[in-house]
Amino acid sequence: MTASTTTIVRDDFVKAFDTTMKAETAIVQSMGVVAKQSGELGKAVDTLAINMASWMANVATDGIVPSDKDIRSEYTRLAKATGRNIEDDETGDVYGRVMSHYGNASKMARLLVSGKGVVAGYRLGKQSSMVLASDAHNAKGELKKDMIPTVFVCRKDTFPKKNVGTASNPQPEDDNDTFFKPMKTAEINDYYRVQFLDAELEGGYKIKSDRTPESEKSYGLSTQNDIRITARDLAKAIKKSGFSDTMVDDTKIILQNLQKVIGDAIASEEQNDVDFADVA
Repeated sequence: MTASTTTIVRDDFVKAFDTTMKAETAIVQSMGVVAKQSGELGKAVDTLAINMASWMANVATDGIVPSDKDIRSEYTRLAKATGRNIEDDETGDVYGRVMSHYGNASKMARLLVSGKGVVAGYRLGKQSSMVLASDAHNAKGELKKDMIPTVFVCRKDTFPKKNVGTASNPQPEDDNDTFFKPMKTAEINDYYRVQFLDAELEGGYKIKSDRTPESEKSYGLSTQNDIRITARDLAKAIKKSGFSDTMVDDTKIILQNLQKVIGDAIASEEQNDVDFADVA
């Protein structure tokens, strides 16, 4: 899978704010809502993403949006400002809650500013139909009651087919639906992976699974990540129903030795923490 190295602002993308400062002010305001909201959080995160998309377009150089590293750095700066505004703490609970939504908000923002079939609009209350900006505001330019900023997606622009069969007996056919629906939180990563990370499709209606069958898996032990993956899958295998009932003596001895080695390693690490704490 090859990641796209650049995000280019679409020619038809319409910014909600004409200056970076206005966009940043809106981002901080929407971050405050995200930090405080306990109900339908998706509404607030959508607004945050829409504001971020305008900010990305404003700071783009020759139409190219800054890297994720740079975007995250600016997002962090604004999250700290939000923390100061709400609880007089740059890295407290508010900051933590806002930072936890960076992934989804930034992905939706990039999809809005550069992706296919993803647009910002409004919906009325809990309805799913998209309302255009011209219809969502009154003659004074004020947002009408119960109008909610929302990120919408037309699925066929990312997944050209739909499955009219079942998961076990798929029947892909062309998806000719042209309507836009609110993007679900669970779908954000899929749209992002296909449009920006070149994820391969299976049947044209879903992302091809890259999971390796259990019987074909191989494991390495050269890095910490290798060890984590091996340990995780080993734990899963041991937890499977019936494992303990069929365990042979040789396996039991190996696992007992492994248990001791792991216990010694963890105890040693904990002792190191204590030693460093004493020094500090």
